[in-house]
Amino acid sequence: MNTTILPLRGVPVLTLEPSFLMTEKLVTFIERQAGRDIFDAWFILKNAYPLDESMTKKSFGDLPGFYQTILNRIDTADPKKIFRDTGKLLGHDYRNWIRTSFLADFKRLVSNKIDYLSLDQKSNPDKETKEYDIS
Repeated sequence: MNTTILPLRGVPVLTLEPSFLMTEKLVTFIERQAGRDIFDAWFILKNAYPLDESMTKKSFGDLPGFYQTILNRIDTADPKKIFRDTGKLLGHDYRNWIRTSFLADFKRLVSNKIDYLSLDQKSNPDKETKEYDIS
């Protein structure tokens, strides 16, 4: 397990490495599909948090494969379950967005990441796939 020491209000705290933690949260969404997990997955990808590429390669082959798995989960997500699981945790604006366009917006975000990585790989075939902020 990857750990690091980060300051929290001036106090050093032992925590999981942020890229490991963010990737683990995405894997949890893939495996569990709770409404709060899909919202966390959107938040992580929308804010372009760094991911642990070794984890994605180990389980999914490469970053585009990882994103494709996330896209497949979005396609099978139940909007009512997402709303039920997140409704109490989110403000009014977010609740309306979850109800009306969250899944479409999340699908577009992940599709754009896949497209970008695909284009980047075609233009630089010898370069390893890297995560970029394309949100």
